[in-house]
Amino acid sequence: MDAVGLEILEREMTADCQILADAAGKASQRVREAHPGHLEACAYEVARFYTVFERMLEVVTGQQLDAGLRVGGDPRLSRGFDLGGQGAAHVAYGFECEALHCCAR
Repeated sequence: MDAVGLEILEREMTADCQILADAAGKASQRVREAHPGHLEACAYEVARFYTVFERMLEVVTGQQLDAGLRVGGDPRLSRGFDLGGQGAAHVAYGFECEALHCCAR
């Protein structure tokens, strides 16, 4: 990837991290509320977080989701989703930590 591509990727990831932070904050707030529908509101924010995070993984790895849909119509990560072969758990954990770190800002 060239310098322009990296700059664009960084801007997209920064914007996505802002969405992750917003969704995580709202989910945390919603789960502590005590009114009808607060858990549904929390679930909406968690789904929002998941969708954006999943899209970030697609962009970073250059891989797409399975074309198939599971019950309820939600896309799933490919079973063969590869974050780097050997040491993928470390890469996945590191990326997850980075995503959560950006949400803590």
